[in-house]
Amino acid sequence: AYPWPGSNMRPNVHMLPTDIRSYNDKLTDDIAEFVMKSIITDRNKRYKTAKEMRDALLRIGENGILKDTSMLLTLHPDKSISDINPVDYINSLYSQSRHGNSGTRAGAKSHVLDDLTYSETKLDKVLIKDIKDLKYKLIIITGNAGDGKTAFIHRIENQGTDKIAYQSNNGSQFFINGVRFESNYDGSQDEDDKLNDDVLAEFLAPFNGLSDYTQAGEGRVIAINEGRLVDFLTTRPELKKLRENIEEYFYQEGHAELIPGLMVINLNLRSVTARDGDSPSLLAQQVKKLTRPELWTKCQGCPIADRCYIKYNVDTFQDSSAGDEVINRLGWLLRTIVYKRELHITMRDMRSMIAWMLTRDYSCEEVKQLIEYVQQKKKGTDLCTAVINALKLVIGAYA
Repeated sequence: AYPWPGSNMRPNVHMLPTDIRSYNDKLTDDIAEFVMKSIITDRNKRYKTAKEMRDALLRIGENGILKDTSMLLTLHPDKSISDINPVDYINSLYSQSRHGNSGTRAGAKSHVLDDLTYSETKLDKVLIKDIKDLKYKLIIITGNAGDGKTAFIHRIENQGTDKIAYQSNNGSQFFINGVRFESNYDGSQDEDDKLNDDVLAEFLAPFNGLSDYTQAGEGRVIAINEGRLVDFLTTRPELKKLRENIEEYFYQEGHAELIPGLMVINLNLRSVTARDGDSPSLLAQQVKKLTRPELWTKCQGCPIADRCYIKYNVDTFQDSSAGDEVINRLGWLLRTIVYKRELHITMRDMRSMIAWMLTRDYSCEEVKQLIEYVQQKKKGTDLCTAVINALKLVIGAYA
């Protein structure tokens, strides 16, 4: 939108420009005022030098541009968003993908879009701050496979410093406010020559005999099956208080007072369709994250973008009127599944479902082949040639 009304497309020195906030309510007041000061026609009110303008931008900072900073895209310095094919990434989220499902497992194969499509929850917005303030020294995360346990532990690790990943690929050490922490992505695993009982005994040693875990000299973050944890604790009298507290917590379905410095997160109790006040559900957040226009800029140069069903699906979810209604109906579909069959929908299940809806597990090249096949049929290709082309497509897809 041009700042000054009219068709001459040049500033009117006798008229103030239209405030940018009337066009875009997602901007903060700081960045909006920066823009308006930059374009005002009175030179005495504009920035005097490039340095003054640059300093003003630096004071605003990256997180001072948008009211909702989750919309910001931050890429690795050697990566460009235009170099990334979002279809390949989306397909990797589908659990039965013919192209490989590495995206279904956190840390299995890191991708630049992992962080950009991560949905923040209360765990990120509230708990991480408390962990950084050392309010909790032992964080235990339970839940089904695919609930996002490892992904959240990675978020905690990223808040620390001097991170060193273990050779077992099952955790790391890092420091938060000078306190050494260790993480364990799967507390049920043996490690090298250590049996699982020995691994857990060493891991939980800083809490032996304590009744206040804020006094522990080190911190721990672990993802573990609740049954396995209780089984282990029954054999450890030095952790009797933890066992009794954990058993009460699970018996009361989370409604139990925990030992100071202890936090237990049971992701089995989380719903992907529930809203949190004014915040959208995890389903809505994920759909919007995976279809955000910034990720799909590569499609703009594609010669079949106007005929590609994947692009159409992405645009539908981002549509200002239809998108939210489609997501709302998907939410009711998931609720029906949960209510009827008593299934727990994990983050992995949900992302897999969204991926399948968007791409149907087809690559960009396969979509081009499909469109070419349809065009050949429309041009009157003889039946034999059409059958051969169709067979080539099927064989190529499943080779």
